Amino acid sequence: MKDKFDIVSGNFEGNFYTNQKTILTATEFNPNDKKYDIHLYRGELSQIRKEEEYNPEQLRNRESYLLHNVTNVQFHLEKDAEGNSGNRIYNFEQLLLRDAVIKESWEINGKTYGIITGKLLGKVKDEVKTPDPTNPEVPPKPKPDPKPDPKPDPKPDPKPDSSNPIPTGSGNGPNEPNGFWNRWRNFWNRLRNPTNPPNPDGCLPRVSGCLSNIWRLLLALLLLLFILWFLKGCWGKHESAKNCCVERDSLKEVLDRLNTELDTSKSENEVLKDSISKEAIQDTLDEISSRVYFYGGTTRIRKISENQLDKMVKIIIDYPNMEIEIRGYHNGTSVTKLENDKTIDILRAEAIRDLLIEKGIDANLITAIGMGESKVDDENNITTLEIDGDTFKWNRNMRVEIKVIKF
Repeated sequence: MKDKFDIVSGNFEGNFYTNQKTILTATEFNPNDKKYDIHLYRGELSQIRKEEEYNPEQLRNRESYLLHNVTNVQFHLEKDAEGNSGNRIYNFEQLLLRDAVIKESWEINGKTYGIITGKLLGKVKDEVKTPDPTNPEVPPKPKPDPKPDPKPDPKPDPKPDSSNPIPTGSGNGPNEPNGFWNRWRNFWNRLRNPTNPPNPDGCLPRVSGCLSNIWRLLLALLLLLFILWFLKGCWGKHESAKNCCVERDSLKEVLDRLNTELDTSKSENEVLKDSISKEAIQDTLDEISSRVYFYGGTTRIRKISENQLDKMVKIIIDYPNMEIEIRGYHNGTSVTKLENDKTIDILRAEAIRDLLIEKGIDANLITAIGMGESKVDDENNITTLEIDGDTFKWNRNMRVEIKVIKF
């Protein structure tokens, strides 16, 4: 006889789509606009456990989704006595997906499809006896466009062009292979299309991207100096030369394009600089928050952690537009409600927020939330610390984290 499933939990991985075109990343979550709502339409559930209660309101956090009518979720169950697979497919009436992470996504026909993982808790609606033929298949990822075969440069017309104002045989005509304008055009194309662009993934490649843009800026500046020198000669004693005047008009157009390219490169450098600065600040705040300790079972911060809060205040003051979120955790046993019907995770986060406000930080830039129970995947999560002669035990699940929300 098959087991009956009413309320279950487990590890989920499945497919989703949204009605937007913008591809999502692992740290993005849907806004309030219905256009960005995530729709699950198939998935797999492993490490399945039966639960007695379904209380999604008490378990929701920032990285969670509450979804209705999710279909075609395959349960990975143990084999029966005869060795046959016990896997079955169920529909959910409602489920909560916690600690959700978007592994990857891609855009097809005005929608975004992707793969999402997380911890599932849900109410089972019914078992699927026959797979639903209307259930959409997972659309394939779009393949990158093949690179076009390079076409050889057209051979120059040996016949002189009567419409060209430049006299034939001058070495400066646009159709002459060794002419000045043709050499300039080839050099400009090589400058705009480098053969080895930097890889955009990771922090170090982004730094290399900055260096690449700097070299492009230097080359562009050298070109500007050359153009100014050339125009100076054209406006001076060689002004009567028709060839020089024609080249001057062409170089003016190139100068305008160069200015546009310079502005674009400067903007790209600013974006890369801000991205790298945000990562560096987040790493520093992670290190500081890992050294903030409380007295056991209370919201009082130990004296040895006061200097860490001063460091935190200095960083926030240096970046006045930065918004942060203080996240508190508990170990699953210290859940006794202490004040105003709140548990210790939110109370500790609010304690740090109040101290930062007392030290002069704008209250509108700080948010405190309770994340609930934390399960560090380390059997030695309790560490004995000795700092300035003070010895105590610290449970890594009883911690507070500082996250940069807006930079």
